[in-house]
Amino acid sequence: MNARPLPQDVVDALQLQRNALDLLEKEINEEFDRAVDALTSASAVVATGVGKSGFVARKFAASLASLGLQASFMHSADALHGDLGVVQK
Repeated sequence: MNARPLPQDVVDALQLQRNALDLLEKEINEEFDRAVDALTSASAVVATGVGKSGFVARKFAASLASLGLQASFMHSADALHGDLGVVQK
């Protein structure tokens, strides 16, 4: 198979991703470590929100669940109307 150069837009996209990862690496600090420890040591995580923050919370809970953590989403309005009773310490 003949190797051919990548199109410039692909090279640009890869460089953009490299730059983003470099920036992310600089942001990983002690606070990040504490957050990871809190999430991984919790018996369960309930993410909540309304509107856009609800969409983000739902995705966050799904991402945690896909990593094998016990996680779920609860709409904030449902929490106010009795569903919060399922949350235990």
